Amino acid sequence: MSLTNLQNLALNILKETNHITVQDINITELAPCSECDKKILSLNYEPFTILACGHIYHRYCIEKKILLTDSNVCPSCNKSVEPAVSVQKEYESSQSSGTSDLVNLLGKSNLGFDSPRNPPDDSMD
Repeated sequence: MSLTNLQNLALNILKETNHITVQDINITELAPCSECDKKILSLNYEPFTILACGHIYHRYCIEKKILLTDSNVCPSCNKSVEPAVSVQKEYESSQSSGTSDLVNLLGKSNLGFDSPRNPPDDSMD
């Protein structure tokens, strides 16, 4: 992404938040997400992704598009997109091994919960 495009993105973010420094500046609007046709920047601050080719999408939209298609290409320009993590391969491997991997993963991680265990109820005997 060029410096000019990054500056335009930054100015659009400031404009969306009604920042005083951009009140009197004419700013080129960002194109909407071509997958859902909604504004990239909105008051609910939906996460967005900038691909290496410079096109901007809502993160959910582009991840869904790449996961549901066999080709990892930008929907706007068809340039190759290299995902940061191969989610599809992770998903396929977890499907083949069942839920035991998930149970093992959760068993290894300490999520910060220290819930006391109730002692067995001896009154039932």
